[in-house]
Amino acid sequence: MSNKVLVITKPALGRYSADCLRLEEHKTVPLEPGEVRLRTIYLSLDPTNRNWLKLGNATTVVDKVDVTLKVGDVMLGQMLGVIEESRADGYNPGDLVGALARWETHPVVKAKLVRRITPAPNEPFSTYLSLFSHIGRAALIGMKHVLDVQAGETVLVSGAAGATGSVAVGIAKARGCRVVGIAGGAAKCALVTDEFGADAAIDYKNEDVGEALGRICPEGVDAFFDNVGGQTLDAALLHMNNCGRIAVCGVMSDYDNATPEAGYGVRNLFRVLIRRLRIEGFLADQAEEEPLIEELRGLFQAGAIKHRPHIVQGFQDAPEHLGLLMRGQNEGKLMVQVSPEV
Repeated sequence: MSNKVLVITKPALGRYSADCLRLEEHKTVPLEPGEVRLRTIYLSLDPTNRNWLKLGNATTVVDKVDVTLKVGDVMLGQMLGVIEESRADGYNPGDLVGALARWETHPVVKAKLVRRITPAPNEPFSTYLSLFSHIGRAALIGMKHVLDVQAGETVLVSGAAGATGSVAVGIAKARGCRVVGIAGGAAKCALVTDEFGADAAIDYKNEDVGEALGRICPEGVDAFFDNVGGQTLDAALLHMNNCGRIAVCGVMSDYDNATPEAGYGVRNLFRVLIRRLRIEGFLADQAEEEPLIEELRGLFQAGAIKHRPHIVQGFQDAPEHLGLLMRGQNEGKLMVQVSPEV
């Protein structure tokens, strides 16, 4: 059986280029006891993948999964698939699973590291790479556990048309907040308000974020769910209310920098002092998974959060598709469909 893989050719420093990955065809290897062979159905494309391709713990989050990638390694990421072959008790061909696995059409994974998936009738399989995955968990942890947003508060979300930001918008609305989303372009801003439910949207590509915040949030911002950092964070700091909270979910504006020193940084840090602000970073895996998934499932069934997959085709084109994230060209959760669903 043919197994196509995507191999790292060089560190991806500076502006992302798809030639940091190369398509190869490898022979399949026999399974060891306790292993399963999967057929990849959906491959998740995330900002984390971009960071890992820098190939250095100092500037990436590779340490989150206790893996250091190097040139010649097969790329790594979240995926959904089906078991095709098993040497693990209780794991059978045909079982639907999710895993952190190599970017391969037929990866081999230790069975104890896969999670079984049994979608409900109204749950598309792809929701397990968006709402019911690290994406949805991050949105819920940020809004509920870190920011603890309350009814009547004004909540700002950057990257609001993206995978995590769009879910964060819905969670804040479900908690009774006034929500303002930041996105790039008129079409994305319309998506943020019309589909994801924000009360207003700011088009960072065509208007000054600081000026727009002053107009849309004249009484200030109570809580900020930030996926972007840089100039967006700097502008928001000037509009935070006393004792405001900022949850740092991502720093997309820095991911294409060749070195940490090339980043924009934070220039309005004094506002943290005089406004008595709290800024807290967090990870999607810092809380128990199942209670979060059940709460997200309830929000989905109630229509509070939306499943908006941005599905592209072709395993061989995954390196090019990853660039969509860095150019802000995705709407919702970006993933590659590698093979048909079961």
